[in-house]
Amino acid sequence: MGGALSEAAWDEADLAIRLCRALDLAKRVITWFASEGYSDPESPANSFQPEKPLGETAPARGLARGAVGRVAVDRRGAWPRLVS
Repeated sequence: MGGALSEAAWDEADLAIRLCRALDLAKRVITWFASEGYSDPESPANSFQPEKPLGETAPARGLARGAVGRVAVDRRGAWPRLVS
């Protein structure tokens, strides 16, 4: 196996829960920051443009596409708006 974990080593229910949590956070981040980004006048290094939240949440949104049909993910109802 060369040190790689097999797919069977991952608990699908746990992964679905983690994905749902990531999607919940992605939804909040996109809602708060995607239109104008964030500007920190005291520490400009913490500022970012509006595209950053979309790029940072892209992995979770991409995983959600692959989770279509998983009951735990489908029940959430929020993911279609995030992955389209």
